Amino acid sequence: MKKVDLVINGHMHMYARSKQLSCATYGLFSPGCVVDDRNFLAKGAGTVIVTSGTGGQNPLDNIDPAKTENMKYFAAENNDTTGYSEVKVSAGNLQMQFIPTTGAFTDSFTIQQPPSDFSMSIPPSLNITTHQNVPYPAHVTVAGWNGFTGNVAITSSIRPSAGLEVDCNPAAVELNPGLPIAYSACDISASNVGSYVVNITGTSGPLSHSAMVSVTAGSSPPDFTILARPSVSFNANTSYTSAIRVQSKNFFISPIELSSSVAPGTGLNVSLSVNTILYGSGISIATFTSSTAGTYTVTVSATTGPVTHVTSTTVQVTRTGVGGDYAETVVPALIVVQPIQNGTSTVYLASLNGFHGNISLSALVFDNCIPGPCFNGPFAPRAFLDRTRVSLAGGTIAQSTLTIQAPSIPYSKPVNFSVEIVVSNGTLFHSIGLTVSVEPNPDFTVTTPALVTFLFGETGSTIVDFAGQYGFTSTVKLAVLVAPSKGLDVTCTPPMIQKGTGSSKCIILSSTPGSYVLTAMGTSGETTHSAGAIVTVAKRSTSTSVLCSPSTVALNQDSTCIATVSDVSPGSANTPTGTVSFTSTGVAGVFSATNCSLVTGSCSVTFTPSATGMANIDGNYSGDSTHSESIATKNSTLDARQASTSLLLPFIAYGTMGGLVLIDIFLVVVRRAGKKPLQPRQALDMDSWLTIALAF
Repeated sequence: MKKVDLVINGHMHMYARSKQLSCATYGLFSPGCVVDDRNFLAKGAGTVIVTSGTGGQNPLDNIDPAKTENMKYFAAENNDTTGYSEVKVSAGNLQMQFIPTTGAFTDSFTIQQPPSDFSMSIPPSLNITTHQNVPYPAHVTVAGWNGFTGNVAITSSIRPSAGLEVDCNPAAVELNPGLPIAYSACDISASNVGSYVVNITGTSGPLSHSAMVSVTAGSSPPDFTILARPSVSFNANTSYTSAIRVQSKNFFISPIELSSSVAPGTGLNVSLSVNTILYGSGISIATFTSSTAGTYTVTVSATTGPVTHVTSTTVQVTRTGVGGDYAETVVPALIVVQPIQNGTSTVYLASLNGFHGNISLSALVFDNCIPGPCFNGPFAPRAFLDRTRVSLAGGTIAQSTLTIQAPSIPYSKPVNFSVEIVVSNGTLFHSIGLTVSVEPNPDFTVTTPALVTFLFGETGSTIVDFAGQYGFTSTVKLAVLVAPSKGLDVTCTPPMIQKGTGSSKCIILSSTPGSYVLTAMGTSGETTHSAGAIVTVAKRSTSTSVLCSPSTVALNQDSTCIATVSDVSPGSANTPTGTVSFTSTGVAGVFSATNCSLVTGSCSVTFTPSATGMANIDGNYSGDSTHSESIATKNSTLDARQASTSLLLPFIAYGTMGGLVLIDIFLVVVRRAGKKPLQPRQALDMDSWLTIALAF
């Protein structure tokens, strides 16, 4: 709600300025109405009322002296100085000054836009136990002011430092104008009995604020108490209701089972509205009915595990069939409200057996502290009855409307409260109960898979889901942010989610493999929520092979080795680029180059062995911007051998002996590795000549 900062009343022969006020009561001063009594005031915090005339006109004083309570609302007044008021207004600042023309009175004040900031608050004290080192929640409230937007980191410090531990979760909260309040639950556990001071600090950039809680650690274990009205009385042939209260001690949070017994065992019936108290605190309404006058003892037992506590009520049933009674009910018995909303229920009272008279009604909000924070004071709902006194005549029905006013604090999850309505005519006391569930403001959630992976060249996709909560039905607009900003293109359909619930499918294309952070942001009005995903665009897989030809060569003879790199990923393949490096194992040799650049997926070098034996040729592909590296899965084996010779056998008659023809064979060495070829008939040794005898 917008507030008026300044109201000026002219045409009065006086000057008066009020303090900054949020309300006012004539004739009776209410300190709670004063927002600020200084001269430097915050814009929007309250209203300043100025009466500004010519001044100096007795007896037109500013305030009736008899109304001394009213004077407490004012910061300045004048009735003896003549002057005028000057107001200067800028974008974020208003200055007003009374300038005297005669006399000495002056006054000035400034209303300015305060800087955005945040505050920290925590319950001022906490009593815990060292029993089993159980953690106790102390709920920290972080509230933004004047449009504060930012992340507030929460840390803690303890004095003395030994014997107490504090763990705040979450360790950081996000505030914005649409969500000005956030919470962190600080679990406090003690190992040593003693007194401690815990300082909770919130930090956002240069801003830092703290809140302190005094912690007293004892040795008593968690427990609970049970309490009932010690005695009740009602007429026979009627009924009576009374509240059984169960309260947690030392943050006892286990379920508690209730049961009842009556002595003597006949004549009085007892029923409990709730047989199980969750989280250690709550109320159950006991209804007594009887047709037999007498005195009874009702015992209600509360049990959890080995622990049992009891409470007793003496019930006096009197005046069988005389005097009448009344019955009450509340409809509905469950009220669901949201912050700053009202809910209503109707209390009906009916005369029984001719009952007539006045009945008073009162409503008490019973706070279930566990498992959430104890929302006492301004953080609990308020209960109001439009009629706190009704009259009944014989056979008539009266009613009163119960209004539940929810607090303005936006809870992060539903919190239940119990309301007890006590009905009495001074003699007969009845109780009825109902439950108030305060839900968070209508809101929505955004979720997306945390990891999205696909191959480069293919199309990736993900689903962004939106879910309305607590009656949220507004339209949510989807926006997607990608970091780094280049290399990934995301298109989501539909871009608008109607009625707060639905899904949007996002198609993802990439021009560069790598890892990206995708943030899906949903916005409705001033509320924004987001979900993040890591998008990994993987390089395409490759396979490398090497083939050398010829595979068998002589010493110092070249063999051409061709490397081929293939895209083996599924989908649309594309041709790898980049370089292949070559290595050899086995016999020594020389490459014409240690690497080559791929052209349409292949490239080649030559290998010349310098010794005989086997050589294994390997290729290592280094990858490119879109393909991953690979090592030859099929390497080539090269066989290097000694140089070969050729024999030329000319049929030249050299001589005849006894029918034999001797042919002179001369050896021609085509190539001898590293040596000069032999000349015909060169006599090197006996093996250089061969004589063949041919018979004819």
